[in-house]
Amino acid sequence: MANFFTQPILYEIMSHQPLLLLLLGLSVCHAVIRPGYGSGHKHYSGDDCSDEHHHQPHPSKKASTSTVAPTEPITSTAVPSTSTIPPTTTSLIASPVCPSGWTLYTRTPSSYNLNTGLWCMKLITSATSVTINSTSALCQAEGGVLTDFETSEEKDAIVAEAQAYIVTTLGLSSGSIALAGDRVPECVSMNASVIAASPCNDQSTIFSLPASASTNPAYLWTTWAIGEPNSNHWTYDVEDCLQLHVQPSVAAQHGLINDFYCYRTVAPNDPSNTLYMNYGALCGQAPSYEAVGK
Repeated sequence: MANFFTQPILYEIMSHQPLLLLLLGLSVCHAVIRPGYGSGHKHYSGDDCSDEHHHQPHPSKKASTSTVAPTEPITSTAVPSTSTIPPTTTSLIASPVCPSGWTLYTRTPSSYNLNTGLWCMKLITSATSVTINSTSALCQAEGGVLTDFETSEEKDAIVAEAQAYIVTTLGLSSGSIALAGDRVPECVSMNASVIAASPCNDQSTIFSLPASASTNPAYLWTTWAIGEPNSNHWTYDVEDCLQLHVQPSVAAQHGLINDFYCYRTVAPNDPSNTLYMNYGALCGQAPSYEAVGK
């Protein structure tokens, strides 16, 4: 029985060998390309099972070949300047300044002016005759002291100012202004013999100036009026102070100094003569200093 049935079947199979091989090939190909098996889920086209292209994978998209350079910190370096700008500097100097209304005079530096060579002066006037001693208060009211001129230039400027006030403003033909100066103690005397002896008989030593006057008196002692100092005295009063005459019509008096009573407003022996009346005082003070850019 077995041989009977087997022979025809085998024959049938062999007679259809090409068809069978084709079917087997399709079955194998189908098994290989079924999705979901294996890793990567690769897909293949229908031609992949052909005789010429067995199991060739479908070209996949290439990974991007562009490369982003890693970010590096950006640093900037200051380029040193080749131009040189010099620093701006301002030099300050101390500039002497007098109060308003005062005039700055430049003198030869000496111990009298503390070697500064500078002195501020002002003529402070009075409408009425005042005693020489009281004129110190006039100066002090404006921060000054009673003083004197040191040179001919200073004297001329002061005399011109005093003349303008006494003659032009007050309408007088003559008058005086008070100056600093005191008779030296050994010459405060009514004794003619004392006055006739040294140092009282010398125009350069009979008077002295206070240190506060800040004035070298060498020139001052050459400007005495004719016959002065005559060392007059009245009862118990001696001419112990100094004044500067203003009398344009009399050259022997105008712009020259005279010894006079410190506490009198008029000459006791000639009370109506305005020449001996003091209508102001010459005041002085040291300048202040302010910083000024140079």
